[in-house]
Amino acid sequence: MKGGNIDLSIYLKLNFWRDMSRRKNAIPVEKSMVEVLSSSNKPLTLREIAKRIREIYPESLIGSTPVNSLYSSIYRREIQRVERGHEKLFNQVTEGNTTYYSVNIKGKKFIGERIPIK
Repeated sequence: MKGGNIDLSIYLKLNFWRDMSRRKNAIPVEKSMVEVLSSSNKPLTLREIAKRIREIYPESLIGSTPVNSLYSSIYRREIQRVERGHEKLFNQVTEGNTTYYSVNIKGKKFIGERIPIK
């Protein structure tokens, strides 16, 4: 930065990466997962949840491995909740090699929002 002016190429690169990392009007994965699980009568696997999310929101989970993307984002948020003193949002039950997810009613605060420290 020289004399208060910023190089145009640097400015464009910064804005490109900012827009790529934060898509406007994107539905948070956590919110869509809660929506899918709330409409279901039984716990679902991540594969079933990812399939239903893609049916409702085709622009969501657009990577080559949507189940892994879903797991990664949910795993990070659940760790943040526990570290910051809140209830987990999702209950997990493992039967054999399959993990089923359901919504934890006690943990329904801060869905799709920043998780505050207690």
